[in-house]
Amino acid sequence: MGTPPARHRRPELAHLAADIALWRHRFTPPEPVTHPDLLDYPYLDDHFGLRPHHDDPGHPLHRIHLFNHGARLSLGILGHQISGLAGGVERLVGGLVAALVAALVADRSADLLHQFRHYREPAAIHLGAIPDPTAAETLP
Repeated sequence: MGTPPARHRRPELAHLAADIALWRHRFTPPEPVTHPDLLDYPYLDDHFGLRPHHDDPGHPLHRIHLFNHGARLSLGILGHQISGLAGGVERLVGGLVAALVAALVADRSADLLHQFRHYREPAAIHLGAIPDPTAAETLP
C-alpha cells in the first residue's frame, strides 16, 4: 500500500537503518493484518524525530527528523503537502528549538550560545531596495 519505506537504500541512513524504531517494534495489529507493509514505517516522536528501537538517549537518530510522507502513520500529518505544513512546521520547529535549548542547558555550552547570539550572516532574502554598491553613503 503506497510507497514502501527503504531506509537501507538511503546512503545517509544506511548505517543507521537497522536501529530505526518501526511500527512493528511498537505495535501489534489485530489479525488479520491487511497491510503488513505499514508496520515498516518509522515510529516517530512528537516532533517528526526518528527513534532508535532500543532505549539510547544519546543515539544519533534523535537528531534526524522525517518531515515527509513517512510521518503520516505516526503523526497524521503530511509534511510534504500544503494541508500539513501549518501544523507540521510549527511542531517540527518547536521540537528542534526545544532540543537545541535542552542541549545548551545540559552541556552548558557557553561557546555555542555565544556563537548563536552573535551570528550576523544574512540567512534570508532581503526585502526592499537593493543597495547600490557604487552610491556614496550619506550620514544623517
